[in-house]
Amino acid sequence: MSDEEKWFYDESLELSDEEFIDLIYFKEEITHQWQLCPIGVLGSLRSTILKLLLCSALKRFLVFLHAKGIISDFTLHLIFIASGLFIIGTQNNLLLSICTYIALTVILPYYKFLFNKQTKFVILVYSIGMLLIWQYFFTAKEFMSMRGILMIVLMKITSLSFDLANEFDGRITLLHLLSYMFDSSTVLFGPWITYKQYQDSLCLKEFKVEITNCFRALSYIALSLLAVIYSSCIADNFIEWPFIGAYFVAQSFRFSHYFVSWLSAGTSLLSGIDSGIVADWIHIELPRSLVDVVVSWNIPMHRFLHHHIFGEIKKYGSIPAIFITYAVSSLFHGINFQLSAVLLSLGFYTYAET
Repeated sequence: MSDEEKWFYDESLELSDEEFIDLIYFKEEITHQWQLCPIGVLGSLRSTILKLLLCSALKRFLVFLHAKGIISDFTLHLIFIASGLFIIGTQNNLLLSICTYIALTVILPYYKFLFNKQTKFVILVYSIGMLLIWQYFFTAKEFMSMRGILMIVLMKITSLSFDLANEFDGRITLLHLLSYMFDSSTVLFGPWITYKQYQDSLCLKEFKVEITNCFRALSYIALSLLAVIYSSCIADNFIEWPFIGAYFVAQSFRFSHYFVSWLSAGTSLLSGIDSGIVADWIHIELPRSLVDVVVSWNIPMHRFLHHHIFGEIKKYGSIPAIFITYAVSSLFHGINFQLSAVLLSLGFYTYAET
């Protein structure tokens, strides 16, 4: 053994009893923290996830009963509305404000405009205006707590108005409209779904397809839990490191987004709505271009903007279509100058790439 190795072993053996106990205690404390963090994170989310899973499974069970003729169409949609109200009411203290917004944004246009080709853009502007009014009258904290729900409602009513004006005959009952808006599997975290997707979810599928969708839904939910554990317990431990700290801050945010996206994909699929994976993390973490990131960040919302905004404006030119699409996307989040600046920059970059 060399002199250096002897020195190392001699030094390591010269630890006092107190230092040795402190070292063991430190190692045990670190191990204990790594074990407690996932338990704490999952424990804080347990109530929300269980309610979403139960309501999604209940929807599928009710669809089965309706297909067998055990419950009526009226009862089916009434329970769907009640389930959506239950999810909102137990997760947000501003249920009355959210219901008022939905009444003004959904029920009023239903009776006033009747969804025709002349009023589809009026409904879009009107719905965004109502969102901005809500932002003005509520505090930033209150508005942020219900913004996601309001955005989903806004996107649903906008897409429905465009679809009814362009494709369908414009006939839809108020009960069906409200059950679409209050769909318990999508009302809280999304994703945005079309009215046709919602209608398709009310049909019973083959047994093999139902079982496959159930396992796919559970796999999405498992992935979402892994994402939130990584975001809260692993990536957060590296944010103070020099040089790479900023990367892990951004990655922690991205994995929080994956959690919401994959959870929403799982709950919606469990209820019978196949909206895909929602966020494609591979194309976000390893993008070939900025367009990849924009498209993969929220695939259903990208489809909504591309079909209902970009597609409608494109006849006036690609440049106006791109920037109006990003402007509408920004307004869907309310007045937020930082977000608007980011989206405007994305508009320039994606236009340059394409």
